[in-house]
Amino acid sequence: MTYDGSVYYAVVRNDKKGAGIQTSVEYYKAAENNSVKAAGRECHALLYQYIYSVEPTSVTLQGQKDRERS
Repeated sequence: MTYDGSVYYAVVRNDKKGAGIQTSVEYYKAAENNSVKAAGRECHALLYQYIYSVEPTSVTLQGQKDRERS
């Protein structure tokens, strides 16, 4: 099984606006050098995808025909 090891952070902010609350979300992606960069539109909605793959294999079937029937 393989997976994408990318690390994302989501910062959720709630602000009081009049009688309600306004919520905003900002996404960030961790880089290999331990820095964090704004992910922008590339991860507007994070998607988890799992990929499963196996090594190719083969099989040889053998048998014989039985002419007798009971």
